[in-house]
Amino acid sequence: MRLNRAFSGLSLSVLVLGALPTIASAGLIDYRAVIIVEDTGGTSQGYLATDPNYWTPLLTPDVSSALVLDFTLNGTSGSAINLTIENPTQGFADLGLVVGRDSTSSDIASGSFNYLYIDPTDATAPGATPQSVSNYFANSSGLDKQGESAVWNIDATALTINPAWINTDGSMPTTEVFIQSNHVYAGGDSDAFHSRFPAPVTDATLHLDILSAVPEQVNAPEPASLSLMFGVFGIGMLWRARRSNSLL
Repeated sequence: MRLNRAFSGLSLSVLVLGALPTIASAGLIDYRAVIIVEDTGGTSQGYLATDPNYWTPLLTPDVSSALVLDFTLNGTSGSAINLTIENPTQGFADLGLVVGRDSTSSDIASGSFNYLYIDPTDATAPGATPQSVSNYFANSSGLDKQGESAVWNIDATALTINPAWINTDGSMPTTEVFIQSNHVYAGGDSDAFHSRFPAPVTDATLHLDILSAVPEQVNAPEPASLSLMFGVFGIGMLWRARRSNSLL
């Protein structure tokens, strides 16, 4: 009988402990930010803003007109991150990369003029190759151009944000950012793009202006759960004491 009670007490402790609330990762931080575009000399060219008449963002000097973006990092840096658009106006929640209208394929490379819009799109998985998902350009133009959303490498300490496109074969060429006609594009070779589309091109980098950074709440056991847990521990201690006495 003592042995049966002992196993009953052990089973109860496992059951109650398994019902405790899950503790979330303490490292997750929710960020809100806007993106500043700088030339290679470090001079600000403006903020990324939605252009209601085109498929890739334009530059604005007015921070109140800038795209506000949300993202979550485990700490202060991460790769293959999704950016969520606050108050999206073009029907898609994520800001990613979408193959440009005149690109000949979904691949970018040095020596190729193929280019990418920084475009609202449906989400794709981190590490995914180009996907035929709904995006603002495809829906508004009727052209089936592929996209990726989880393309952002972010360092919130250095305030840098860099796109990283994945080609159809899984390779990851250097993804450049550049400005033409006050609009911001990405691609594999800004010089090749300029040769194909001769308007002036300015090489650029993207930087964060962080509006807020809030650690996600860590859930601790509720008082009632704590009482149950301590009660179970007490039962276990009582069982061990009785078992010791029975062996004397």
